[in-house]
Amino acid sequence: MSIFYDVDAFMKAAGHGPDPKKVSLYLDLVREETGELEQAMSDYHAAENLQDEQLAKADALDAICDTIWVLIGLARVMDLPVDQGWDAVTITNLRKVDPELGTVLRDDHGKIKKPPGWRPPDMLRIIQNYDKRG
Repeated sequence: MSIFYDVDAFMKAAGHGPDPKKVSLYLDLVREETGELEQAMSDYHAAENLQDEQLAKADALDAICDTIWVLIGLARVMDLPVDQGWDAVTITNLRKVDPELGTVLRDDHGKIKKPPGWRPPDMLRIIQNYDKRG
C-alpha cells in the first residue's frame, strides 16, 4: 500500500473524486492543517520541559500527516497525477546527491544546492501525458 492508495480509498468512500467544485474545500483543509502545524511548531519552540516538547511533537506529527493527506486529496480533486509527480520529484531530488560521495552540497544557509546540469522535474510533460489518457 501507499499513501496515495490510502487517500484514494478514503476519497472513494467519501464520494470524492475529480471535481473542480471540491477544490475550495480541499484548499481550506490545507490551510487548516498548516495552521495547526504552525501552532504545533510554536508550541515546540516554546516547550520548557520534555512533556511539553513531546506534546508539541505529537501535535506536529498529526498536522504533518493530515497536511500530506489533504494535499493528496487536493491533487486528486484537481485530477492531478500526484503519484507521478512525486516520482519525478524524487528522481530529481536524488540527483542532487553526489554519486561518488553520497552527500549533497549546501549554501551558506544550509539549503541543498543543485549540482551543475541539474534540471527540475518536467511537470508540464507529466500533465500533458496524463491528460492524453482519456
